[in-house]
Amino acid sequence: MRTGKSSILKIAAAEFARTEGRIVLDYLDPQDGQSCPSLLPYVPHALGIDAIRQRLYAYQAEMQRRRALLSQIEWTDEDGNTQCGVQSYDHPGVHGMPMLVIAIDEFHLIARHEDLSTIVHDILAEGSKCGMTVWTLDQNVYVAGMGGGDILALVTSGNIVVLRVSDRRIASATFGERMTAYPHLIKIHFPGTQNKTKGCGYLLGATDRPVMMRARHIPKMSAVMRGMPAMTVKLPKVALPDDAAPVRSKGGKGRRSPAIASADVVDLDAPAQMPSLTPSDVAAAQEKVLSLLADASEGLTGAELTMRSGLPLPVAFRVAASLVEQGQARMVDGRYVEMRRAS
Repeated sequence: MRTGKSSILKIAAAEFARTEGRIVLDYLDPQDGQSCPSLLPYVPHALGIDAIRQRLYAYQAEMQRRRALLSQIEWTDEDGNTQCGVQSYDHPGVHGMPMLVIAIDEFHLIARHEDLSTIVHDILAEGSKCGMTVWTLDQNVYVAGMGGGDILALVTSGNIVVLRVSDRRIASATFGERMTAYPHLIKIHFPGTQNKTKGCGYLLGATDRPVMMRARHIPKMSAVMRGMPAMTVKLPKVALPDDAAPVRSKGGKGRRSPAIASADVVDLDAPAQMPSLTPSDVAAAQEKVLSLLADASEGLTGAELTMRSGLPLPVAFRVAASLVEQGQARMVDGRYVEMRRAS
């Protein structure tokens, strides 16, 4: 939401570049590089669902390879006895293995794929033992959008950054009841000035105590990274399993992407039909729209809903229409209004 999410990635890339390969940031963007294009020249990356699928399966194989290697490492204990196998990855670069930070932007687009969310869950749960971790970045943190409660629980057990959000519910889904002030209260500009609060937010770490923070803005990556070699990552080459291979249509080539909704004209007076949306997609989209309507005293037009929710236009309209049909919202002078406010 133009709050500084990408700034955190750029800061990390600039810092990790100075570790001489001991920490590597790998950037995965399902939106084909549009999310943070200024980062791409300096970090390894996978763009689009197909490339990300190949990369995550390679990470799954790399985690297995590292486990096998670490289980065979010989070392000498304090009594001078030779031991075989180490339980943990002690520090970046140990045993010739860099720490791998897998940053996944627009994570909700990955979480809807069951095979990918399973790999992410396994790396989140077990990767720290072999020097691998996942950073998930998204506008909203809801159970459905994160691929289920198991992934959300693992994400919220680590370090969490929440920048300015549109409503309290989003922060509550992340921080729970551990906050006394919520990021939706952060104004776009500092009081009495035109200076933007981009990058302002809260950090919650292992101590369970939220602290205020601000991500430093890097306007020119080229200036910061001058003289720094681009990071690289080496992963095993893997063949995707049959059930993860690209689906080919009878008359065409390439992957047939699952449609979110058709581009047909939507009749808002008719019952909403969303045959191409899964129940979890519908629930997540409805939760997002209701959250926006709850904070809009005069309601929102269809166009405003589309812009603020980030949903594709047909999906935003169909979800809004379904909420009207279910009695959770109504149309008032061409605007969608939460039923509680409408009454």
